[in-house]
Amino acid sequence: MENTRNDINGLTKEHTLILKGILVLMLLFHHLFFPDKLEAYTVNTFVKNPATMLSIVTWCKSCIAGFCFITAYGTTKKFMNMPRTDTKSYAGVVAISLIKLEMSVWFIYVLAVLYKKLVMRMNLDYGSNPVQKIIYMIFDALGLAKYTGTPTINVTWWYLSLFILLIVSMPFIYHAYTKGRYLLLGPACLLPAVLFSKSDLLYADLLPVVVIGVAFAYENWFEKIEKWNRSWRKLILLAALILCGWFSFEVNRYVHYTICWMLIFFLPILVQEYLSHIPGLSHILKFIGAQATSIFLIHTFIYYYFYTDILYSLSDSWKIYLALLTSSILVSLIIAFLKKRLQYDRLTVLVQRKLSFWYIDTE
Repeated sequence: MENTRNDINGLTKEHTLILKGILVLMLLFHHLFFPDKLEAYTVNTFVKNPATMLSIVTWCKSCIAGFCFITAYGTTKKFMNMPRTDTKSYAGVVAISLIKLEMSVWFIYVLAVLYKKLVMRMNLDYGSNPVQKIIYMIFDALGLAKYTGTPTINVTWWYLSLFILLIVSMPFIYHAYTKGRYLLLGPACLLPAVLFSKSDLLYADLLPVVVIGVAFAYENWFEKIEKWNRSWRKLILLAALILCGWFSFEVNRYVHYTICWMLIFFLPILVQEYLSHIPGLSHILKFIGAQATSIFLIHTFIYYYFYTDILYSLSDSWKIYLALLTSSILVSLIIAFLKKRLQYDRLTVLVQRKLSFWYIDTE
């Protein structure tokens, strides 16, 4: 008997928040427990085998692919829902996405500079030349330091450069997919690793994930999965998802991670079919996901730049992990409070509305 429900929504905003929560948890794990830190601070880990622990830490780097998948999926849905499909509309989607990201970065960047100088009494490491320092700070605040090769206040902000390139590239990737569709999937998954330099992370390693994300949105695969017969869908999907998770983990141990990153779609399906229906857990993950951008931008300052010794002095991996997660969330909430009090959120919305004449969101 076919699923006759009328509430077929695919991957919703609620699912996306839960997924972001999972990806943020993976991000923190990936950054915290590399062997150099574990050895330097003699951390007691819940996994005693160092090789296995390293495999888990390395696999968690696929959170990058997860965020790229979400971006590709969400942006494609926006393109599909646009009342018009001219160049101006595409530019509007890109402009709004960029300004939303940049204004989040700028606020935290200013706070980080002030905190580093006034509270931690550390140098900013932009050099001594005043003009050069200003230029470097502008590049860093824009999230372009990786591409300009200039100093940065936060080493993990290299992802901002990649994310900006992804947002700008989305109209072209989307247009290519609408022309080639299934014919594009094979080449997009196999050729990037051969055609592009390994330094071009977006195109060499993540382009397959992005194209798969576009395909899931454009072909309505999440919606189609929901229409499967419910009596056997859950069991078959669970077996398939366990297999995908295990395969991606094992492949990551022996082969270049590009291959295992292509299977990151199993996480959105896991969220859609199972985790979103678990009370408590889904709400916690959704709460963490809502803070995802701020947690990403600030967590490195806590564990790497400012309070490394204090954090790792907790010795046990689970204590260290919970301490970083809790402190990152608290700082994120403080930043949200400051934005509201200073009406920075209102300014962000105002700027986006000024750009909305390019693009009308029909959601």
